[in-house]
Amino acid sequence: MAKTAYSAIVLSPESHNQLLSACQDKIPEGWDVLCHHVTIKQGELPPELKASIGLPVKLIATSFHVDDKVMAVQVEVPVELRPFIKNTHPHITVAVNRNNGGKPRMSNALIASNPVGEPIGPLNLMGQIQEVTQ
Repeated sequence: MAKTAYSAIVLSPESHNQLLSACQDKIPEGWDVLCHHVTIKQGELPPELKASIGLPVKLIATSFHVDDKVMAVQVEVPVELRPFIKNTHPHITVAVNRNNGGKPRMSNALIASNPVGEPIGPLNLMGQIQEVTQ
């Protein structure tokens, strides 16, 4: 059985495309595009959320953030999931500049350094609660 790398709200293919379309003109050439998920936590879901695997979750992208290493959108998550999300600033990493040392985990610090960011949307997105294996 594969080990769970992280638990997340994984975007639906439609929402992935919608977010990518909204950010496409802002992504510098050569950056790796992600637009995949909102991390809940590293490893498996807490026991209270195990029964929620596969359930749909509405997300609202509210602001856009970028520096020379990472690009992310901050999102609002349903209030009942908020206590389980370990990142201070729930977000979706849109793209990373790996050639400049960018890593997806840098998104939280990026948003913390400028919590307001550039308005985007609000953009309504859908995802599913999942445990993502390595």
